[in-house]
Order: sequence, then C-alpha cells, then structure tokens
Amino acid sequence: MPNIPESPKGKVAEAVKAAIAYGYRHIDCAWAYGTEAEVGQAIKAKIDDGTVKREDLFITTKLWNTFHRPDLVEGAMKDSLERLGLSYVDLYLIHWTVAFKVTRTVTIMSLHIICFLEPLYMGRRCAISMSKNYCICSALMHDEDTGESMPRDADVILILSDADYLDTWKEMELLVEKGFTKSICVSNFNSEQLQRLLQTEGLKYAPVTNQVEINPYILNNKLISFCREKGIAITAYSPLGSSDHPAFRLVTHFISDAAFRQLFDEPSLQELGNKYGKTVAQVVLRWGLQRDTIVTPKSVTPSRIKEKFEVFDFQLTEEEMNVVSALDRNFRACAFAAISKSQHYPFHIKF
Repeated sequence: MPNIPESPKGKVAEAVKAAIAYGYRHIDCAWAYGTEAEVGQAIKAKIDDGTVKREDLFITTKLWNTFHRPDLVEGAMKDSLERLGLSYVDLYLIHWTVAFKVTRTVTIMSLHIICFLEPLYMGRRCAISMSKNYCICSALMHDEDTGESMPRDADVILILSDADYLDTWKEMELLVEKGFTKSICVSNFNSEQLQRLLQTEGLKYAPVTNQVEINPYILNNKLISFCREKGIAITAYSPLGSSDHPAFRLVTHFISDAAFRQLFDEPSLQELGNKYGKTVAQVVLRWGLQRDTIVTPKSVTPSRIKEKFEVFDFQLTEEEMNVVSALDRNFRACAFAAISKSQHYPFHIKF
C-alpha cells in the first residue's frame, strides 16, 4: 500500500467535514489507515448539522490483510462499523490479495482517507456516469493504534499467511446478506486473480470495482480493458503519481530529471494547465475522468480539496489525452515488494 506522509490527529475529521460541505458524497477509508473513527466523527457532525442525511453518503472501508482468514472477516467488519459509528457501509473491499498471519504485533503506520463525489454504485454492479464522475480528495493522519496491521518476525520480515482470498470472498458475500455492507469489491487484483474469483463455483456477488494504481506514469490499459469486459469498474489510486513514495524517490535519484520527472514538473502537463487555466493536478484528474476511471487523489488542505472538485468545467481533446498518456513509464510505485514471496502476490504478471 502507498506510503503516506503523516498529519496531526484531527486533520482527517476536518478534511472530511470540508469535503462534505463542498459536495463530496463518497468517503473511502480503511481499517489499516486508522482513520475510521475520525471519518465517523465527521459524518456524524455533518448529519447533525443538517448538511446531509446518512442515505446521501456512500461510505467505503477495507478489510486488511490480517483478517483474510474466514473466521475473522465478520469481526473485522463489525470493528470497522463500530469505529465509524455506522450500522452498515455501502462498499467493503479486500485491500490486498495477500494475507498476513495474525499476531499481537502493534505497528505505527502512515495513514490516509479518500473522499469521492456522488458515486453511482447501483445495487451489486457499478455504473459510471461521465457527467458526474468521481472527483476525490483525501486527508492524512498518523495513528499509533492500528493493531496487528503489519506483523513482522525477529528479522523484521512480514509474516505472511496462506489464507486464500477465495475463502475470504465467500465470507464477504455473507456480509452483504447480513446487511453489514451493500456491495463488495477488491483492490490490487490482477487479471488472473479476478478470473479465478469470477469462476468460483457458487459465486453470489462479483466485485463491483478493482482499485489499482493508475496515473500517467502507469496506464494499466490491459487490466482496465479486462475489468471492463467483466463489468468491473476501475478505481485509480495514486492518480497524481507517487512522488512522496520511497520507490519514486529512489528512481529519480538514479535517473536524470529529463527522463523521469515528478508529474507536476512535466512541461506538457504544465502547458495544458496554462491553456485551460487549470493546475497540473486538475489536468491529470480530468484525464483520468475522461478515461472513465474513478480517480482518488489525496489532500488535507481545504483549498486543495476544493481545487480537486473543480474538474468538470473543461474537457481535454483526444490529442491532448494522448499527450498525457504518452508519459507512460509503466512505473509502479506501490508494488509492496515486502509481500512479493506470497503465492498471491499480484504483480508477478503484466496485468
């Protein structure tokens, strides 16, 4: 998962409240991010002040790797609901394909939440509207109470489990039937893993979306095409690149600036921004929206949260879309190499 810069406690709640006030209606958080409690506080505040009703909001959270074992799934769901102060969520997803062994280890993590605009998830499928697609903001925090999120051995190596995500998915389906979540989905699944899931005997619910890393430096075209053929929407995390990620900083240290810049320093993107009177971030988000992907940038600053909402008043031409896509390096910053020895690691194949 992405390595996110920390922010003081309280920033998450304030960011979510600002996002809801600006018009965002989909809030995406996760147990592993440690943000569920503050997200819940913000939701309650905006419901209490009359800004929204619960049914106006679309709340997503995620099952973390330590809870893939079938007997742990429902408990993890209930824990997230308790932290959020909700009786149900609208979408619950498997965060990664790889499971961790359950231990008593407590790990401090850097954390974030993501907020979406007016999602159109319909029942058990996902409908995408280009007129009202998904504009995203997020807030950041650092939380020391993340529980058994990253169990490690004496050599600081992650302790993996052989739990199979197919068994996890069966329990996810039961969560829908019990009313804990309205829909379920996945994140960081490759095409073979998705196909294996879809071919499961007795499958009741197909995943409504697959959340994967996508930005101008990693287009993921083949996976996008595969998912669309299967009726699975694509959610793009790190849509503005991952310049704060250690993997990106390592690459840029050894490769010249001309060959591998930060996304915000790309001259072609700056030119497009100047043409439309927009920031580079807005241009890249617009590019993502026009590719019919659900984009998920992050910000804790209210002005930037507002900025990322203002992407519906211009449109890139086909030629300009190609200019942005030409930046592709097939560079994956969020490769999570620490889990690469797992049989369920998703990035051993091209897509």
